[in-house]
Amino acid sequence: MDFNTGRWELAYCMGFVDYSNNFKGFKFNRQRTKQQIDELAALGMRWVMTGGINPLDGPEDAIKEIVEVGGQWLREAGLKMTSWHMAGPNFHRLERSQETAVANLLLNVRLFAPFKPKAIVMHAGWIWDTPEDIEQLPNSMFKHGECDRVLHMYAQEVAKHGQDAVIATLASNMKVMAREAAKHDIRLAFENMGDMMPVGGFDTLGKLVAAVDEPNVGYCLDSGHAWMRGEDPADWIRFMGRRLFETHFHDNRGGSNSGEPMHDADEHLPPGFGTIDWRRVIQALDEVGFPGPVTFESEGWKLPDRAEGFRHAMRYWRLLEQMALPNKASV
Repeated sequence: MDFNTGRWELAYCMGFVDYSNNFKGFKFNRQRTKQQIDELAALGMRWVMTGGINPLDGPEDAIKEIVEVGGQWLREAGLKMTSWHMAGPNFHRLERSQETAVANLLLNVRLFAPFKPKAIVMHAGWIWDTPEDIEQLPNSMFKHGECDRVLHMYAQEVAKHGQDAVIATLASNMKVMAREAAKHDIRLAFENMGDMMPVGGFDTLGKLVAAVDEPNVGYCLDSGHAWMRGEDPADWIRFMGRRLFETHFHDNRGGSNSGEPMHDADEHLPPGFGTIDWRRVIQALDEVGFPGPVTFESEGWKLPDRAEGFRHAMRYWRLLEQMALPNKASV
């Protein structure tokens, strides 16, 4: 079966590094990286999504090696990158200079542009936590990791300065990054995060994209983040419209209905293993003219043969396309 024959081309996620030391250090996993690239290429894939390397966690030389070697392997396999998922902060507390935050955003573009991703996906509102900030945080902020600290610090900034001022500062930083990314034909896509990170809902994300006001700035839809809060991913697609630049599609049982704690509800299941109505999602993608590729932030079905698991997942998606769009399933 030719999995590239369908409404959209498809992409799956892969990784380059292993993180350790409480996510404050990484190592290039050469063996796994090459294995994943060969595996996806053997399936006839043409696109991958990857990311998750924070330049603040390791030396530039190590990242340059990953980009050079990994990029060469991708080119040899005939794979292109639909998006690079940035990790790391994008603004400082408002009373501080934003100079180092902007420098970090530009560094991310410079380091990862050689991968030639169509988009850089970002968690907007990730505030920089300096050692001084860490010392002042209550112990409860360290229970569930960095997200709790970011949310706490962001709320402090909103209380001091107002949300409009915070978003304006964030947008100013992002505008500089967007203009630099445009030089490399790269777009910025802000991901819907719900209440896991700041600036993750309909209102705040819409305000941020409008405030940045650059043609290469838009959205990445994470279907799991929406559904675990009882939000229909199809509604998000229509909200994002022509500015939907990337998808992170995966399934879950719906955090508001499954009885699972919210931090356990983001299950990253393959489509069909949760309760999202993917036919509605596909219809919404078609309505807004989403060009693709459709990117999955999940693996294939959990089978002993990983390649066969991917084949089942892709067959199922193509079946969903035919069910949702019976006259538009083939391109």
